[in-house]
Amino acid sequence: SRSGDIAVLSDDGSAIVGANPFDLAGAALRFDPNGQGGYDVRRASGGFRADVGRLLRLADDDTSEETLGFAFPFFGSARASLFVNSDGNLTFGRGDVSTDARSLGRVLAGAPRIAPFFADLDPAKGGGVFVSAAPDAFTVTWCEVPDFDATGKVTAQASLLPTGAVEVRIDAGTTLKEAVVALSP
Repeated sequence: SRSGDIAVLSDDGSAIVGANPFDLAGAALRFDPNGQGGYDVRRASGGFRADVGRLLRLADDDTSEETLGFAFPFFGSARASLFVNSDGNLTFGRGDVSTDARSLGRVLAGAPRIAPFFADLDPAKGGGVFVSAAPDAFTVTWCEVPDFDATGKVTAQASLLPTGAVEVRIDAGTTLKEAVVALSP
């Protein structure tokens, strides 16, 4: 119906879709490039990669540029390096140290991004962020990193493969329940 300049919509629960409840604890996902310029996602097998590599000294809302060791094809561009961001995500071209809301809108509007667990994380308060660069995979692990408000912790891992595939694993012991998990050009 219409009331002056205001449209009134009746919602039976299908007009506005809320956030999905977190259901990825213990999950492994694999994003594979497809022929349409995007990615197909499916559940993956296998556990965390054992070699987590070296510890990055990241503060709250911090970033570190890292060399991949191979040309990683991501949405049509070969990438030689990326930025590991403390907030559970990787960006190409520039780091992300913003304190704005960690939202899907930010993922879609910002730098090209891989977000295995995009939330307001603070590795300065505990846990660690690790990087392992090998010829078969570039892996970043956020290990027991608490959120800024110290309400929970996340252990998540992203592995970039030379084929352009991305594997994301989230440990079953992760106690944070809100994050964005996505890839964006």
